[in-house]
Amino acid sequence: MTFQPSNLTVTREQVAGFECHAPNSAPPAEVTWFRGSDRLESGGRVFVSPDTGTLFIREVVTGDSGLYHCVVENLAGSLTSRTAELIVTESFPAVGKAACMLH
Repeated sequence: MTFQPSNLTVTREQVAGFECHAPNSAPPAEVTWFRGSDRLESGGRVFVSPDTGTLFIREVVTGDSGLYHCVVENLAGSLTSRTAELIVTESFPAVGKAACMLH
């Protein structure tokens, strides 16, 4: 594989993206993404680029945290990527000294 997914930490409501694509192959390879053993399809907050195989998850929530991998497949066979972990963190507003001094 040309690109393997890497571990990623993002803040809730941001966009997460994992890359995974095979070298130029004939016939062209199809990329399928999985969260754990669940196959992911484009739709809603999830988009898999048909050109690059990159997985995008919009407006991530803590429930999107988990292990992701892709499978690249064509008539010649299939390759499974390494597993990458997505960690979604909460975002808390910073509290300045002025706010703490209010009575």
